[in-house]
Amino acid sequence: NICKLGVKYKVTNNLLVSTDKAVKPKNFMGMSKYLCEKIYQIYSLLSDKNKKFVVVRFGNVAGSKGSVLPFFQKLIHKNQPLPVTSRKATRYLMSIREASDLIIKASIFGENSNTYVLDMGEPKNIYNLAFNLIKFNGLSLKNKSNPTGDIEIKIVGLKKGEKLHEKLAYHNNLLPTKHNKIYLCNEIFSFKKTKHELINIMKNLKIEKDFKKFKNKIDTIF
Repeated sequence: NICKLGVKYKVTNNLLVSTDKAVKPKNFMGMSKYLCEKIYQIYSLLSDKNKKFVVVRFGNVAGSKGSVLPFFQKLIHKNQPLPVTSRKATRYLMSIREASDLIIKASIFGENSNTYVLDMGEPKNIYNLAFNLIKFNGLSLKNKSNPTGDIEIKIVGLKKGEKLHEKLAYHNNLLPTKHNKIYLCNEIFSFKKTKHELINIMKNLKIEKDFKKFKNKIDTIF
C-alpha cells in the first residue's frame, strides 16, 4: 500500500526501515520484513528514473520500545532475574541517534534499488550485557558461587524461530560508500516471475499458520 501510494502521488524518495531479522528469516517477524524488502525491490525496478525505493537495514536500537536494555533495567528495579537465551547469544546494537542518522543520510544519497546498513561494529554478547548492567546498577550477580548476590541471570533457551546470531547481509558482502559508516549490501536479486505477476501474488498472499510451510511457499515465489 505504501509503495502504491508512493507511485500514485509521485513520491521521489520512498525508504523502508528493515531489520537484520530479514536476512534468512526464521520466524514470521523476520519473514514480514523480508517480504517488505522484496516488495520495495519489485517497485524499484518499475519506478521512473527520478523516483527511488531504498532499503535501510540495521540491528537492535538500544532504548527503543521493546529493546532488551530497558527491559533488563525494569527487571533489575524489580529485583527479578534477567532472562538470557544463551551464554553465546549475540545481537547488533546501535543508538537511536545512529539509527536516525543512517535513515536520514541514506534517504539523501541512497540510490534506487539499493539496500544499506550501518557499520554497527562487533555484535554484543547478551549475557555479558546483562552482567554489566547489573554491575552498572551497583549490584552483584547471584549464582552458585555467590548465592547471596542481588540479581540472577537465567538461561532460558532459544524460542522457536529465534537465532543465536543475527546477520546484516547475505554472505557479508558489504561495499563501502562515501559515508565511512554506511555500507551498501551487494545483493543481486532476481525473480522467478514477472514484476507485475509478483505484485498480484503479494496482494493475494495468505499467511500460513505453520512457518515452515509458509516459507516453502515464499521460496517458490522468489
